[in-house]
Amino acid sequence: KNPSKILNKECAVLRKLVNLWAKAKPRPHDVWKVVIQVDEEEGKILRVADKAESEMQGTKMLDLPMINYFSVGQESKVGLNFDKNRTKSQSCNLCVYAWQGMSTELACTSIQHVTEMVSGMYMGND
Repeated sequence: KNPSKILNKECAVLRKLVNLWAKAKPRPHDVWKVVIQVDEEEGKILRVADKAESEMQGTKMLDLPMINYFSVGQESKVGLNFDKNRTKSQSCNLCVYAWQGMSTELACTSIQHVTEMVSGMYMGND
């Protein structure tokens, strides 16, 4: 929820928050290097834009920094479907997110195991 009266008194609350954020020290654990590699024959990497998925042709690996959070699984599916159906209304977006969460969690007809999506997790250089 947004802080109340954030814009009152010439944005005093907002100015205080921005000053705190500007003074904050970055923490190295907030940034992860993530390498995503899919099967050469069957795998594909999809990009979501304008409520549609498009395959990144010829791309079988991504090597990217991720900020703060990385996930695969049902919550990722919810987030992806939410992005496809996002609206311009914050209230409507809450409903879209709730619907995507419920429809994903209540999809009892198929079971997807993480081993079908992830073949390995590695930490460090080894």
